[in-house]
Amino acid sequence: MAIAIVGTAVANTGAAQGTGDVGITTSVPGGTVDGDVMYLAIHAASSTGVFVTPAGWSVVEAQFSSTGQASSKMAVYRKVAASEPASYTITWGGAGSTGRVSTIMVSLSGVDTSSPQQDEAKDPGAGPTSTEVLPSVTPTTSTMILGFAGAYTPSFSANTWTPDAAMTERTQTSSFHASASNASLDLATQNVAAGATGTRTATGSLADLRPCGVMIALNPLVDPQVGNFAPVIYGRGAC
Repeated sequence: MAIAIVGTAVANTGAAQGTGDVGITTSVPGGTVDGDVMYLAIHAASSTGVFVTPAGWSVVEAQFSSTGQASSKMAVYRKVAASEPASYTITWGGAGSTGRVSTIMVSLSGVDTSSPQQDEAKDPGAGPTSTEVLPSVTPTTSTMILGFAGAYTPSFSANTWTPDAAMTERTQTSSFHASASNASLDLATQNVAAGATGTRTATGSLADLRPCGVMIALNPLVDPQVGNFAPVIYGRGAC
């Protein structure tokens, strides 16, 4: 079975302040079935609190911040789908831990559930800038890469991302509080050959971003009939 995007889902705190005790809830993407591999990325514009890993999820990249801006923080989690609920909630502290938050969840088929990743890297970024330079990863086989780009926006405006020209945007989201910093998040993918991918640059619509990002090289399932890695395609494939 080839790697395929099953579905995506997003959430954000909109025009409101989120609070760490309530957290933010993201729906499980439609079409997700047992054995799919799921990723959940979160970005917050918040000076307080620490993300709490949702039950059943593994940490891909623990909470980290943009260089020079501790209030721009991001984390990525992963799990293998199994009798999934309708949604998951991430909290980040008590009622006093306020912030604007965005999340993206993606489900994929055709990923090796015992070892879903070939490589992964984070970029703590630095601002002010309009770009997030996603780091290079080095898969050993042809595969799909996932690029999550996040940013803190101090100009009280929602940010819109444009992915690197080599990548395909899958979804994006941003909070849009009118009198506080906001959090935006983007997911783009690309089919790549084995070897170092080089960096990829996501460009925001605003010039004062404090960005950070994560790049992931997935590990395809081996086709037991032919003994090698299945090709990468989009849409749920058949064996």
